[in-house]
Amino acid sequence: MKEQSKESEKRSKEVEAITQHNREALIDAAKSVEVLKDIMIKEGIMTEEDYNKRKSEVHVSIDKYLK
Repeated sequence: MKEQSKESEKRSKEVEAITQHNREALIDAAKSVEVLKDIMIKEGIMTEEDYNKRKSEVHVSIDKYLK
């Protein structure tokens, strides 16, 4: 029983580490999108309005990861 508890605790820690890694990867991706948006607007490739329209068409918000 004790061995099963240790194995369960080990698996829980692995899942927690994977979750944290994935969260950090999502934050990095969201920041990259913001940087690319700024570059594209600065270079005249797209406007803020174009970006907002495209962003609204995507059903996954990245804003929560930018905090």
